[in-house]
Amino acid sequence: MRLVLQGVGNRFDTFYDRLWQLDEPKQTRLVFIGHNLNRHIVEQAILNHKTLA
Repeated sequence: MRLVLQGVGNRFDTFYDRLWQLDEPKQTRLVFIGHNLNRHIVEQAILNHKTLA
């Protein structure tokens, strides 16, 4: 099933919304909703993020 992660501020919720369709690509998609977001800054923050291993 598809997992949806929704965050507002520091609150996050996850839920499974539906089964994948047979012809639907299984891919991750990030959607940002906000005012005056700078796409370049958001992309760089994601690409430069380091996880603790």
